[in-house]
Amino acid sequence: MMDLKNKSILIGFVLMLLGITMAGIKKKIRADKLMSIKKNSSSGQFDEKSFFKDSYYYVKNKGERPFFLRAKNIVMNPKNKEISFVMPRGTIYEKKGERVFYQADGGHLDQKQDVLFLDKKVSVNMGSSVLKSKKLRYNFPKMKLVALGNVRTRTSSKKTGDKVFIKSSKLVSLGEKKEIYIYSGKVKGTIKRKRVYEESVHFNSNNLNFNKKKLKAHLEGKVVFEYKKFKAWAQKGEIFLENYNNNLKYFALYDDVKVKEVLSLRGKDVIRKAFSEKLEGFPGNSKAILTGYPKVIQADDTIVGNKIILRWNNEVLEIIDANSNLKVKK
Repeated sequence: MMDLKNKSILIGFVLMLLGITMAGIKKKIRADKLMSIKKNSSSGQFDEKSFFKDSYYYVKNKGERPFFLRAKNIVMNPKNKEISFVMPRGTIYEKKGERVFYQADGGHLDQKQDVLFLDKKVSVNMGSSVLKSKKLRYNFPKMKLVALGNVRTRTSSKKTGDKVFIKSSKLVSLGEKKEIYIYSGKVKGTIKRKRVYEESVHFNSNNLNFNKKKLKAHLEGKVVFEYKKFKAWAQKGEIFLENYNNNLKYFALYDDVKVKEVLSLRGKDVIRKAFSEKLEGFPGNSKAILTGYPKVIQADDTIVGNKIILRWNNEVLEIIDANSNLKVKK
């Protein structure tokens, strides 16, 4: 027969299981392996922490968005209202049926703040975008995602077929459909065109705001833009992904614009430099328009005017209201 102490332990264990079952109306756990309850050796009583192996955890409270988690190990600490886990894989369900898939080496869920933290080898899939980073924080009430450390994203455009690759130190994603991406810290990106024969576009900046829905990027701070043998520097810039093959501007640079282009003329490389306050680029027409006191230095000539049009890899310039004696080739 059981002694009184063992009976007390058994009754306590049963009551605890009943408590979990009652709480399961809101928060449910499925454990593929038996749950282990940490026992306090000094008192002989069960600790509040609960341990689960190869388990599922999900939340579906009334009026709240569902949250699903599967992990190798799950530790629940009701006292601190925190759930920690190892090797998490799961789904965050947002409004209008949007879903965010995630995985990492570890992390925890702060139930007080309703915030999910992921650590090491973080990978997130958000519709047409894939994100990787060292750390990630997701705020459920605000639907705000913050990624930190070696952030890398790949976004595919259904409209153009382009793929946009961006690296940075930090990323903040906003909006119900995660349409706004705010990058900061050593931002570096590449736009790969759908057509193999079309050149990729490369850019750098301190900060970058990318609107996935409008396919528009806004760059700020030490902006660098590269296309073929054309390279430009500025303080601000914009890229319009939908306009590549149209007669519309594809990119624009502002504030202290500097340009360097290598021209291949008659078997020789000639460096052309340009300066202005604004530059608009039209890859579909292979040209760039300089305004705001533009000046071009080409070979031994210096050209100034109210507006100067550069033809890429072509020595011909179009000068409007020229203040130069240079004869323009036609």
